[in-house]
Amino acid sequence: GPESPLFHKGATLYGLPEARRILGAGGKSDQAIVVVEGYMDVIACQRAGVPAVAAMGTALTEEQMALLWRVSPEPVLCFDGDGAGQRAAHRAVERALPLLKPDRSFRFVSLSSGMDPDDMLREKGAPALREALTLTAPFARVLFEREREAIGTMDTPEKEAGLLARLRASAALIADPDLSRTYKDYLVGAFYQLTRPSQAEKRQANRTIYRDRRARQGQFRMDATNMEATPEAKTAAVALAHAPKPLVAAVVEGLIAHPSVVQERAELLANQGLGDAGLDRLVNDLVRMTYEADALGEGLLRSRLLAMGHEETLRRVDRMATVAHAPFLDAARGVEDARRQLIQAIDLLLQALALGRALEELKREDEYDAAAFTSLKSQRDALNRSLTSGDFWPEASGPH
Repeated sequence: GPESPLFHKGATLYGLPEARRILGAGGKSDQAIVVVEGYMDVIACQRAGVPAVAAMGTALTEEQMALLWRVSPEPVLCFDGDGAGQRAAHRAVERALPLLKPDRSFRFVSLSSGMDPDDMLREKGAPALREALTLTAPFARVLFEREREAIGTMDTPEKEAGLLARLRASAALIADPDLSRTYKDYLVGAFYQLTRPSQAEKRQANRTIYRDRRARQGQFRMDATNMEATPEAKTAAVALAHAPKPLVAAVVEGLIAHPSVVQERAELLANQGLGDAGLDRLVNDLVRMTYEADALGEGLLRSRLLAMGHEETLRRVDRMATVAHAPFLDAARGVEDARRQLIQAIDLLLQALALGRALEELKREDEYDAAAFTSLKSQRDALNRSLTSGDFWPEASGPH
């Protein structure tokens, strides 16, 4: 309706009384109020038991933010997963930034595949909608992504310096001095993670140089008979030399579909990699996008990876992942079940790769313990057999 002294759109939230009732009935002190974009989305969320409201105008105002903070210390802002939704999220960041306090912030969520809450409720049901609205990204990550997008491709020192300046300027806009300093530290740290090689990359480069130098000097000497384990293990090693790759590809597909898992395994993924140069580059970019992953739907995440030059790798991943028949890629499987199985697959893959690296380290030694080598190789082969057969899935049947 029209503005009046009794009705001011910029200070009103659609659906607030019912959202308060849902919060009170839920009995969960940590449950946050959710801000969605449309009135139909509010109705859909509230039907699913989610305490949702919507702004009465085109953008969230300072008055509405203050009203939200009186209900929840960290409301969730839910935007559509398309470009317009991301721009709306960035506008909310700009308006909220000076108002942040240690006990007053926002989290962000973007639904996958460009869906809005009303679509998701109708197509996937209330449990899927409630689960999707828990996969949030903190304010600082969305702020970092906004500034990075403003710079564009980071291909010159000038652009890197420009991003660093923007990040520091954004932190300075926060009125609370302690929080401003904390944000500055966080954003600058994220900048250096994005623009500087990781310690894992440096170690890999050093290992390559060391191995090449030893090979040129004729010092890479091994007795071939000592390298062989049992006949069974030898057969498995030959047959399975590339066999885990379909599951590796499936894991990458899973990470794109469930970016919150990237956060949970970011350090392991960055430090260990997945044993394939192309996939490792893609995964490294996924890890670096941890600062934004929860705020991006799967479609936008894929678009970002394509823009970063991973088109051929993604094509190879899509082709290889279908061979794995990994249950966590089954669209009918629940989100939490899929995430649990994806994490299980990542941990087993990294364990197998760690055993492989331990074998390589032994090979570099002029004199090594043959018994230790055989033991490690047997463990690695057994784990690879499990990964290839799929018998590590508790409910799996048949080859995976």
